Amino acid sequence: PCDDDIHVFTRATNCAIVGGFNPSNADFHDVYMAVSPRGYVRIEGGSAKISHTFDSGIELTSISAIENTFVELSEDIGGANVLLFNGMQGADYSQFSQELRLSSSASGRFRWMLGGYYFDEDMLLSTAVRRDLNPTAPAGPGTSREIIAYNLLDQKDKDLSFYGRAEFDISERLTVSVGLRYTANDKSADSHFGVFVSPITLYDPRNFISTTVLNEMRANGAEDPRIARVAVPDFL
Repeated sequence: PCDDDIHVFTRATNCAIVGGFNPSNADFHDVYMAVSPRGYVRIEGGSAKISHTFDSGIELTSISAIENTFVELSEDIGGANVLLFNGMQGADYSQFSQELRLSSSASGRFRWMLGGYYFDEDMLLSTAVRRDLNPTAPAGPGTSREIIAYNLLDQKDKDLSFYGRAEFDISERLTVSVGLRYTANDKSADSHFGVFVSPITLYDPRNFISTTVLNEMRANGAEDPRIARVAVPDFL
């Protein structure tokens, strides 16, 4: 049987088989994690609210907000005592919103409010599984050493809204109100599936392949120096 004390880049001699690599564990009950899981989340952003009341009592309000979220998640999903399959998820998400609002004084029997709202979102998500065919020895001629199956989702969303509301106090106990809102939404999404095949190890298995890097490799295709060729999704 294979030895239990195995490093991510080495295997005991009795774990190897002639002409290939034996990824089996010593016991089928054993489940290993060859590298530690990695999780990184960074959220940056802020908001600002500015209000001004004119001499007439009309109030102008501006609310602005911006946010950026960056996520990296990676873990060993193979269960063997070497790193065979590494699952990764990433996200690069940003949004901006702006609202402008005019409103009358709160005093008086008649009150009104008019405003507009704009929202812009850009989101890039990735899911990838990388497989190292032989973690211990260089691949021979014509042999692919590393395979990365991936999915990239590039989504953009824009919203533009206008709204208004009016209130009138008929009596101290009865108020009539009416409101109207118009919203235009434009959303688009591109989903890319594919497989990168390389005769060399593209990255240290402990390193994360970011969403941005995957998108660059997809866009460059076979011209990207990091890959030998781009395979079709059903290659595996």
